[in-house]
Amino acid sequence: MSRHMSPLALPLALVAAACTLRLALAPAFSSGMAARREMLGAVAAGVVVLNSPLPALADWQGEPSRALKKYGSAVLALEGAVAKGDLAAIKPKLRKFSLLCGAWRFEPQDFRKFSA
Repeated sequence: MSRHMSPLALPLALVAAACTLRLALAPAFSSGMAARREMLGAVAAGVVVLNSPLPALADWQGEPSRALKKYGSAVLALEGAVAKGDLAAIKPKLRKFSLLCGAWRFEPQDFRKFSA
């Protein structure tokens, strides 16, 4: 069994060689000093970026538990009317059933199961 080389290996090796030559032939120090204001701006931007909340936290802000508490209690309050078959009492609250299923909107497999 023969080994095949990746088609990206040669271009990657050429880029690495070019970067090495550029660094070897360039002067060791930069030609100008960065201004203090620019340096502080860069540090401040880095601190802001590193301390910002992660994007995954935006999906979990308590919506499922809030929906379960708000609409679940309203649906459970209709238990007696459902047992009696009182459609006149249930009809104005039908929207609560649909909104209750929204508690699982970030979990598609559960959402399909509960909203079917």
